[in-house]
Amino acid sequence: MTQHKHVGSSLDDLLESDGTLEQAEAEALKRVIVWQIQQAMGHTGVTITTLVKAGRALGMTWTLQAGEDNGSPRAA
Repeated sequence: MTQHKHVGSSLDDLLESDGTLEQAEAEALKRVIVWQIQQAMGHTGVTITTLVKAGRALGMTWTLQAGEDNGSPRAA
């Protein structure tokens, strides 16, 4: 059986030609960060309320919205 190289351009090429590559990368990064925070919260038992209070004490502001897919927090 012979192996064929991929034909055509990559998704990155398509998004770049549409001018949406940076936006897609930023959204993907946000989702990864939120997932990592959720994992850490699950392991430590920290709640969103505790996390936000700690952030405020450090002068940070948070914008969290319910996720479209499962109702969990996501970065806005």
